[in-house]
Amino acid sequence: MNLHEVLDTLGVPHKKAGEHHHVRGVFTGIDCYLCSLGTGSFKLGVTPSGIATCWTCGRVRLADALSAATGIPWHKIKPLLDGLPRWDLPEVKKRGILKIPSGVGKMGRLHRAYLKRRGIDPDEAESVWGVQGIGMHSNLSWRLFIPIHDPKGEVSNWTTRTIGKGLRYISASPEEGAVPRDELLYGEHLAKHAIIVVEGPLDAVRIGPGAVATMGVRWSQQQLLRISRYPLRCICYDSEVPAQMQAKRLSNSLSVMPGETRLIEIDAKDPGECSDAEVRELRKLLR
Repeated sequence: MNLHEVLDTLGVPHKKAGEHHHVRGVFTGIDCYLCSLGTGSFKLGVTPSGIATCWTCGRVRLADALSAATGIPWHKIKPLLDGLPRWDLPEVKKRGILKIPSGVGKMGRLHRAYLKRRGIDPDEAESVWGVQGIGMHSNLSWRLFIPIHDPKGEVSNWTTRTIGKGLRYISASPEEGAVPRDELLYGEHLAKHAIIVVEGPLDAVRIGPGAVATMGVRWSQQQLLRISRYPLRCICYDSEVPAQMQAKRLSNSLSVMPGETRLIEIDAKDPGECSDAEVRELRKLLR
């Protein structure tokens, strides 16, 4: 039986992607037995293979959730779940046409100087990560253009970073990206067996290939599944309290999945501001 057939057999109310605002992508939504059982909020997202993550509580055991919802002992439910397919990975599907903003071109002197101040080699940022510049003749003037690739290396979305004043990051609107940004991991196309998970794209560029970014302190369930595929994943978010709380939630959600998860604390405010010595230590983890 597949997941929907198991839920139907047990009589557990559930929603598919698009049937409720809490349910997206490959997930099926049910009520979380820890925080919302019987409310119809469908906050517990379940993958076809039975990996269950609540938007509030984090990773939970699906057998426990279904036992609480039905009153059936979990050891009688578990045999039904053992037949589910394993290691499902959300497929990256294009939903639109990529639209590159006007004014994107080679980085100028000011763009390159900004990267150097952040300890980033402009030539490597350009050749490896595809970073470009936007000059003054654009509504996104004096910013870095940062393409976001899908796992196969195709540019599917983008963001920009100011090199002066203004909003730090301005990203593509939903209509300008081929794939939603929260379904991608920045830098995943360069990753191998181990990854370092950071918040911002330039943090990843500073560390080098193997670093991936969730592009914000909040991570999606699609990103969680993508991260879980790597045998070694190191979480290295900013040192501020809200970021560390999200890092611990991510680490806890990954801890019950196959592989090794490490929570890394740094001395700097964020990975992009690490000393050269700290960056070298982080890079050792990728070997």
